[in-house]
Amino acid sequence: MDDDNFIDDTGVDPADRYGSDNEGFIGDAPQLETGHETRESLDILLGKAVSYNPQAEVVEEREREDAVKSMVYEARGRLRDPVHASAGVVFHLQKHVQDLLEQLELTRASILESKGQINQLMSSLKNVQYHDHQPKSTLFENGNIVLDDTILGSNLIEFPEEC
Repeated sequence: MDDDNFIDDTGVDPADRYGSDNEGFIGDAPQLETGHETRESLDILLGKAVSYNPQAEVVEEREREDAVKSMVYEARGRLRDPVHASAGVVFHLQKHVQDLLEQLELTRASILESKGQINQLMSSLKNVQYHDHQPKSTLFENGNIVLDDTILGSNLIEFPEEC
């Protein structure tokens, strides 16, 4: 099979066929510079996109800039990865979010475990038995731990030197 018969362009005006003189060049398309988008260039690009993309006609004017940025992002994604384009990036970000959610759950479980340990320790401190020779003292006063000389067993200022 020769190249002329490979593409069936029966019924297509010869002037509009692939490779004809009427075919535009990629350099003729409006260019959008990265980071320097102007309202005029966005409107020009969107105007060209509307003629090729019927869905772009439903984009309201206040949403056009975002729509154009999305199309440019997708086009750049197609240049990097013709098969997956931005879907690969979206998948990667979704995976990252899932990993972060798992870490968050582990952190929450760790916090709950720590709170349980704190409650257990506080309960144990409330039930501490003191030696009979020490006068009774309150370890807790209004929910706060009170450490005085009777609880500690000695005056910290006059702490024995032999220790």
